[in-house]
Amino acid sequence: MVSPDIQGNLSERSILEMTSAQARTFLLKPESYCTVDLPIYFDFTKLLSSVSKELVGKSLADLSSKPSDHEDVNYAMLSNKDGRHAWRPLQLIHPALYVSLVEGLTSTDHWKVIRDRFGEFQRLPNFKCLSIPLQSLSTRRDKAAQILNWWQGIEQSSIECV
Repeated sequence: MVSPDIQGNLSERSILEMTSAQARTFLLKPESYCTVDLPIYFDFTKLLSSVSKELVGKSLADLSSKPSDHEDVNYAMLSNKDGRHAWRPLQLIHPALYVSLVEGLTSTDHWKVIRDRFGEFQRLPNFKCLSIPLQSLSTRRDKAAQILNWWQGIEQSSIECV
């Protein structure tokens, strides 16, 4: 689902159009790891890179300390949209768990199964998944491409149906 922009240039592509290696690289970007708008001094690049290098070819279960031995390893935080009573609890997944999940999902065999299954879903006439992550191929951020895709696919399509 590569989408052209107004000038006909490719503006974004779905993660399902990527190879397993491309998907892994995309998911290990700091912007994919944490989509919450944090101050610019929060940069997860080095952290994700270090954890990824440490876990290459390893399973978390193979480490001396098992994840099941550690409860509440994710970082909990609160977000407020309106400055009043709209507090929402959010959790930032532990980097080791995230990297392990990405490695598992994007292994060649698993990635093929995921892409094939979504291909089956996309053949259904009444089914359209607009939450599939997108990579921006322009100067727009990935998050902006995702929001615009959602807005066009849901909001604008809903208006057309009325």
